[in-house]
Amino acid sequence: MKSLSRTSSRIKLIIGFVLILSAIIAIQVINFIGIQQMKKSQTMLIASFQTSQSLLSLRNEENRIRALALEMILTRSQEERDAHIMEISQRINFVDETIASIQKHLAADREQNEKFGEVMDLLKTFRSNREKQLIMINQGKTDQALDFALTVQNPLYESIQSKMSILEQILSEQNETIREQNEALITRIVSLLGILGSVIIIISLAFIIWTFRLLHNLSHEIKTGVNILGTSAAEILTTVNEVSTGATETATAVSETTTTIEEIRQTALLATQRAQAV
Repeated sequence: MKSLSRTSSRIKLIIGFVLILSAIIAIQVINFIGIQQMKKSQTMLIASFQTSQSLLSLRNEENRIRALALEMILTRSQEERDAHIMEISQRINFVDETIASIQKHLAADREQNEKFGEVMDLLKTFRSNREKQLIMINQGKTDQALDFALTVQNPLYESIQSKMSILEQILSEQNETIREQNEALITRIVSLLGILGSVIIIISLAFIIWTFRLLHNLSHEIKTGVNILGTSAAEILTTVNEVSTGATETATAVSETTTTIEEIRQTALLATQRAQAV
């Protein structure tokens, strides 16, 4: 029974340590996975935000270029027109960089990439028409250039703005979805960590209680053993005393027997002497 009890105690100790270690490992794994997921979501959120900012910048630059083209129609100074053309060229270079950045960010999303492709098709036509418009202005055909801007460029520009607004709305919804996913992920991680933490606390408390009970049982067994040893020692001492008393009584009896024998011997000797005297 004692051997079985010791074996059971060892198994309980091993199981307790394994459960606690498993819970700690699970917490670390959950933390690692959660951090990786949040990093991924954060990267997507930053990329989406940067794309939204780039779209806004593209919209502003195209608005400014369009305004410069209209100003060239109204101005009569060739010097001002040349300055406007230089500024338009600079802004076009910046627009090209912005477009490249947007395409890079949207490369992984097919739907958004297709939407931006539609914007680019319209934008290419718009920019090609703008070159024609600038040629008209430089040739002094301002009325024709103004009519071209109102009848051709304006509807095209509105279509570009409309499609860009749709794309921005998609990005905004994506940002909101990513934020909701992050919040749900954080909630799940906190819940799992709370559960595992509670499991560790419960196991630890059970382990401590079981250890105290084990120590109490061991202490009780030790006390019982000591009491048994004390009782045995007292019994042994009693037996020794009884043996000692018996030995004393035996010695007394032997002494009395010796005395009796001596008296008999003296009596026999006296009788012998008297017989010789007669």
